[in-house]
This record gives sequence, C-alpha cells and structure tokens, in this order.
Amino acid sequence: MYCLGNRSHSLNRAGKIPILIAATDARFPDKTGNASLALRAITIKVPNPIRPVAIQSSMAMSRTVTKWTIADYHRMITAGVLNDRQVELIDGDVVDMSPELPIHRATYRRSEKSLAQALGDRAVIFTAAPITLPDNSEPQPDICIAMPPESRYDQRHPTPTDIYWLIEVANSTRDYDLGQKAQLYAQHQIREYWVIDIPQQRLWLHRQPLSPGYQSVVHVNSGTVAPLAFPDVRLEVARWLN
Repeated sequence: MYCLGNRSHSLNRAGKIPILIAATDARFPDKTGNASLALRAITIKVPNPIRPVAIQSSMAMSRTVTKWTIADYHRMITAGVLNDRQVELIDGDVVDMSPELPIHRATYRRSEKSLAQALGDRAVIFTAAPITLPDNSEPQPDICIAMPPESRYDQRHPTPTDIYWLIEVANSTRDYDLGQKAQLYAQHQIREYWVIDIPQQRLWLHRQPLSPGYQSVVHVNSGTVAPLAFPDVRLEVARWLN
C-alpha cells in the first residue's frame, strides 16, 4: 500500500499508483446548486516502487540434545530399558550397533582363539564386551586384550589403564571403525588399536595415540605382527584375514 494524504492506494504491477487531482477545467452543480469540483484519477510512475519485503526474525530456535552419563546408561541397563537392544554409549549418545554377518562373528572368534593360544594367562581376552572410557563412553570393541587377573573386572569394565590393545572387525562398519572409533580410542590413550578390514583383506595397525587420532597408521596383509605389549609374540596376519 502507498499513502497520499489521507488516502491509501495499492501499487499496480507497473509500479504506478493512482492519485486524485482537482480538475480545473470542469465544474458541475451539485443538488444544492453549488458548483463542486470534479475529480479525475491519473497515474504517475514511481521511480522506486514499494515491494513487499520478507522479514526474518533474528531469534533462531535452538535445540539441546540430552547427553547420557555412564551412570545414567547403567541405570537404563539395570531397569531393563535396553533389553534386546544392541547398543553402546559413545560420547553420551546411546548408539545402535550394526547387526553382525556370519563372517564378522567367525573372524573375531578365530582371532580370539589365536590370541588365547599365543598369550595364555598373560592377558584376559574379552569379546563383544564393554569397556569404560571417562568421557561418558562405553563402546563394545570386538576384542579387548586386558591385564589379568580376570577377577579385577568382576565389578567393573576394563578402562584405558587396564587395556593392552583393542581390535575391531570391520565389514559394514569399516568407515566407522577406521574413523570415529579410532579417534575415540586415541583420545583416551588406548596404546594400540587394530582393525581387521574384511572387504580390503588388510590388518590396520594404529599406534602412538595423540588426540584427535593415532600418529602411526599402517596396514599389512601378510607376514607377522607383534603387539607393543608383547613384542616377543608373533601373530600370523594371514590366519586372521582368511
């Protein structure tokens, strides 16, 4: 709308507005016999026509995501809230775990047997079991090699100071295991982290943790490797991959 005096008029599409001006060349008598002004409408061009403007609020809606503590997570487990759910706690988020294919299970079972034969009672080997990290994370690596005796974990999960190294079997979760999981473990100074890469038939060795990642990352597909915690133990790579 455009206002002239005490009248408002709408702009037309050409950017013109109608106005009323007094006609000086025509007068007509009204009912009383007096002369009155005849008015006629003309249009004028407006140099910068008024256009509607969309006004956006400067106040943006913000949302807060609830983060769960390890204590919260354990209460949910105790209360049965997470029964029949395959989940893990990552940075305060309860995250669904990917379902396993047979090759995934077979690979970490074969790896567990190889480790048990090589290490004996020098370490405790957990499979698909939680570990506790101090930033409200409780992931479940496929294999955790931890300090003995096993009784030290009767009332708690292994923590970074207990862990010799961790192993994940990567199939559909390859990018996650080589990315976010590696960063998480490095952040908490897990000394060594291996990923058995099923699609690429490689064993990834992550060492020298320094947040936000490991400084040394190499992959092998043959020969033998020795974990940092047990340099005298030689593990045959091909046995883990095939």
